[in-house]
Order: sequence, then structure tokens, then C-alpha cells
Amino acid sequence: GWKYLDESDPGGGPKQFYHMMVVDAFSSDAIPAHLLTKQAFEMYFEHLREDGILCVHTSNRFVDLPKVVAALADKLNLKHLRGHDNAPHNDKNRRMRGHYTSEWVMVAKKQEYLAHLSGDTKFLDEYEADLRRRKIGFEKYWQPVTPDPRYVWTDDYYNLMSVIRFGFRRPTED
Repeated sequence: GWKYLDESDPGGGPKQFYHMMVVDAFSSDAIPAHLLTKQAFEMYFEHLREDGILCVHTSNRFVDLPKVVAALADKLNLKHLRGHDNAPHNDKNRRMRGHYTSEWVMVAKKQEYLAHLSGDTKFLDEYEADLRRRKIGFEKYWQPVTPDPRYVWTDDYYNLMSVIRFGFRRPTED
């Protein structure tokens, strides 16, 4: 049945109600770190159903946010998979079609809840064939990130400098 919000609800919606939550606020150079803390993840998972998935858009040329998401998932005994699309910045045809590199980390309570992500074998086969064709190295589209407890952020502590990407490439100008 439906759960309705009332005046006593502190916010965030009903507990264990949502199938999916999307956190998409990190592509600029101003990172809202409070959205990637242990306390934030605990709140997200209070409101997600048992089989719910947290989708974190981690695309950022300057900051390696999958390290933070993986560390938080590990700390909270959650499972994760990182999906990434290696669209090259210097491929003018792809940029004209709006195709830029994209990176997401999906987080769930159990690995089995993430299993359907690798179900589109046609897409995955085409993606891997494209990587081979462009000779940019072979990586599976969905893979875990090795968690490191140094990257666990909390409401009281985060270290943005620890996840700065060095050697990032700027998109080429036409």
C-alpha cells in the first residue's frame, strides 16, 4: 500500500519506499561533499527498499569519486559496481552527437540486486568491441572499484585533495 507523508515526517520521504535514488551533482568543480558521506549513504539506504539501488553519477574530470563511493559501500557492507564509458574527449564525431565519457557507481545491499546491470549483452559486446577497435585498452563496462578506507568521508571529515585526478585531459578545442 501507499505510504503518505505527514507533518511528523522529518523529510526524505517514506522509509524503505524507493526502488532507486539518483545522486547527480558532481560533474562541476564544486563538489557537494555532504552528499557522499557515511551519514548520507545511511540516510539513502533507510529510504530505499531492500532491493533498491543508489545510482551515483561520478563523472568528473578533476576528482576520482568512485574511490569515495567504493569506500563508503565497503564501510557500510554494501555492494557496488562502477560503469564507465570510455568516450575519448578528442573524438569530434562523438562530441558532436553529445557522447562524452560517463561514469556511474551503482550501490545496493546485495550483489544479486546489481546482477541485472550486466544483462544487456548486446550493448556490452558492442562496447568491448569498440574499445578493441579504438585500441584504448580493454576494461569491462561494469566492474567493482577496490575499496580503501582512507576515502571514507563523514559529516565531520572529508579530504577532497586525496581524490584529485592528476594528469586529467581537457577536451580538445575545435
